Amino acid sequence: MRIPFLLLFVSLSVTQTVIKNTEFIGGDLGATKASSVTDCIGMCSRRSDCVAITYNTCGGRDCWMKSTSNLQKLSNGCRASAIVRAAPTKTPTRQPTPTTRSPTKNPTPTTKSPNPPPPSTNKMGLAWGDWENSDMGQLAGGGKRPFWYHSWSAWKMQQNNQGLEFVPMFHSPGKQGEFSQAKGTANYWNNCPNMLFLNEPDLNGVSPSEAARLYKSVFNPLKSLGKRLGGPSVASNDAGTNWQASFVQQCSGCNIDFMQVHWYGSDPQAFKNYVSSFYNRFKKPIWVTEIGCATYGGGSCGDAQISRLMREATSWMNQQSYIERYSWFAAMQTSTIPNDGQLPRGNALLGSGGRSRTSLGDQYINGGA
Repeated sequence: MRIPFLLLFVSLSVTQTVIKNTEFIGGDLGATKASSVTDCIGMCSRRSDCVAITYNTCGGRDCWMKSTSNLQKLSNGCRASAIVRAAPTKTPTRQPTPTTRSPTKNPTPTTKSPNPPPPSTNKMGLAWGDWENSDMGQLAGGGKRPFWYHSWSAWKMQQNNQGLEFVPMFHSPGKQGEFSQAKGTANYWNNCPNMLFLNEPDLNGVSPSEAARLYKSVFNPLKSLGKRLGGPSVASNDAGTNWQASFVQQCSGCNIDFMQVHWYGSDPQAFKNYVSSFYNRFKKPIWVTEIGCATYGGGSCGDAQISRLMREATSWMNQQSYIERYSWFAAMQTSTIPNDGQLPRGNALLGSGGRSRTSLGDQYINGGA
């Protein structure tokens, strides 16, 4: 996510692969001290609820154990992560109340024609990264603006979804089993007319040809269920855009209804320029599924600048007919977003504990203005 540098991989004797300059966000099980990343992995492997770790490689010896590896963030040093085991199989315990405020018509499983794009009157959604650790009702329901959410996963939240439309994601090649299981759960995606494909494959070692193969074999068949299908998200730089172009070229016959965009920076005009250029190149409707204030390319991200970026970006996106939806990064607690100095915690919409909103969260649910 966010920043274009090469990931380095180092194999350990314990078979897990350490991913340098990367940390897993959310799913925190607590932190302890470990003498090395290998030691941290060993501690995680002895816990049945731990599936991944993030380790402080700059002398702090902090070992963060995680219950999920769905959401990754790149950092400029001092972090290394590893997936220790596959996440436990999840079976939904209930079906949430069908969406009541979605602007699209819910398809039945046998509908063969794609749903029309949502109207432009409301596009706002939630990039939900706290799983069950935060209260979705702080940001949705009761007249609040967001009407849909994604969780970087194929699975809905088991808490009250506040009538939001859930948009499943086929996150990465390693999540194909999870995606297939959710798809095979009876009626689970009945009220999910839209689907998202691959989270930043360009930064995670997935080639355009492999992505095209997966799209054709995993995603295209969803068209027979009446789903609208999104393309992969990529980093907002030339390398990411070129990766996307190669994917589109190799994905001849793919039923791509809209494209995903991720963007991180501090200048609202730079955001507008990037999204406009992206649309002009690919000529598909756009979902901005991640946008946040970051200083990867310079600039500043104090609270006032974050608020300004949200205000100007949401106002502009609401006016662009080709932008169907957007979600701010992120609908998370301040403590969930790592304070790495480049993607500040001021982007969080939820306060510590996930039972209150930040001032930015208040701004967002009232339309971003």
